[in-house]
Amino acid sequence: MFHALALTTSFVLLAAPAPAPATAPLPQPLTLAQAMAHASAHRPELVRLRATAAADAQRATQAGASTPPMIMAGIDKLPIMLHGVDFMIQAQYGFPLNDVRAAEANAARKRAAVSDADVALAAMDVPESAALAFLDLWQAERRIASMDKALGLTEVARTLALQRFSAGAAGQGDVLRAETEHAALTGNRAVAVAMLAGRRAGLASALGLESGAETLQIADPPASLLAAGDAAAATSAEQARAEAEVSAAAAQAAAASERYGAELLLQGGAMISTMEPPSLLAMVGFSFPFAGEVRDAAREEAEARLVAARAGARETTLAQTRREAEAVAELAAARTLREVLETQVRPRAEQAVSLLSQGYAAGREDIGALLDAERTLVSLEGQIVDARAEVLRRELRLARVRGLPIFMPPPPEGVK
Repeated sequence: MFHALALTTSFVLLAAPAPAPATAPLPQPLTLAQAMAHASAHRPELVRLRATAAADAQRATQAGASTPPMIMAGIDKLPIMLHGVDFMIQAQYGFPLNDVRAAEANAARKRAAVSDADVALAAMDVPESAALAFLDLWQAERRIASMDKALGLTEVARTLALQRFSAGAAGQGDVLRAETEHAALTGNRAVAVAMLAGRRAGLASALGLESGAETLQIADPPASLLAAGDAAAATSAEQARAEAEVSAAAAQAAAASERYGAELLLQGGAMISTMEPPSLLAMVGFSFPFAGEVRDAAREEAEARLVAARAGARETTLAQTRREAEAVAELAAARTLREVLETQVRPRAEQAVSLLSQGYAAGREDIGALLDAERTLVSLEGQIVDARAEVLRRELRLARVRGLPIFMPPPPEGVK
C-alpha cells in the first residue's frame, strides 16, 4: 500500500504601498494648460488604469511559465505490520508537446497592450473633461462680468429718468421702469453668482481635488487652442485601442488552438527500504486530454471574438471619420457666429444704446425704447460670451478627435 503526500509551499512578498507624494498648491490664477496637466497627474481614474496596466504587464511572465514539478513522498509497508518500512520520494514534470506556453504568453502581452491603450485613451479624455469644466467656470464668470457692464447701463438709464422726472420732463413711470429693469438684472446676477459654487466644484472634481473648490481662481483661456500647423495624429487613441483589441483577439485565438494538447511526462524517484537495498525509479508517459468538445468550443469562441474585434475596429474607423467631419463643421460654424456677433451685431447694439440714451436725455426718445435697446445689448453680451466659450469647446473637440498634442501639455512649474 502506497500513501502519497503532495506538498505545496508558497512565498508571498508584501510590499507596503509608497506614500502618495504631497500635492503642491495650485497656481492662482490657474491657467487652462495647468488645469489639464494637473488633472492628468491626479485624477484617480488615470491612477487606477495605470496600476491596472502595470498589473496586466505581469501576466505574460505568468502565462509563459512552465508547470512546476510535482514532488511526492510516501511510506510503504507501515511499521505496524512488523515487516519493515519503505520510504519513497518521486518527482514528476510535464513538457507540452506544442507552443501553448509561448502562445499564452503572447496572448497575455497583447491583452496588456489593450490596457496600455486604455491608459492612452484616458490620458486624452481626462484633460479634455478638465478643460471643459474650466471653460464652464470661465463662461459663468464672464457672464457675470457682462451683467456688471449691463448694470452700469441700467444705472445710467435710471439716472437719466430721475433727472428728467426732477425737471418735470418725464413721469414717475419712467423712473419705475428703469428701476425695475435695474432690479431684475441685479437679481439675475445674484442667481449667476450663486451658481458659481457649482461650477467651481465641477472644476475641482475634474482636477481630482477633494477640497478647495471655493478658492479656485482661473485665468482667461487663450483666444484659440489650435495652431495653424497642428497636424492630426497618425492613429487616434480610439483606433489604437481597437487595433490592440484585434491583436489581442488574434493572439487568444492562436492560444486556443494550442490549448488542451498532449504533454510529455517524466517521472523519477527513489525508494529506501529497511529490509531491502535502495532502488531507483524512472518513467516516461504521455498525457492526452480527452477534451475535444471543450477545445473546439474554446477555439470557436476565440475566433468569434476576433471577428467581433475586427468589426469593432472598422466601426471605430468609420466613427472617427464622421466625428472629425462633424468637429470641423461645428468649429467653423462656432467661429462664424462669434465673428458675426463681435464685429457686426455688437457695434450696432452699442450704437443704438448710445443714440437712444442721448435721445432720451434730450426728450426725443421714450424710456421704453432705451430699456429695450439695453436689454438687447445685455442679451447680446451673454451670447458673445457663450460664442467664445463654444469656439474653445469646438477646438477642444477637434483636437481630441485628431489626437493633437494640446492634450499632452508639460506639467507647469509647481504641478507635479
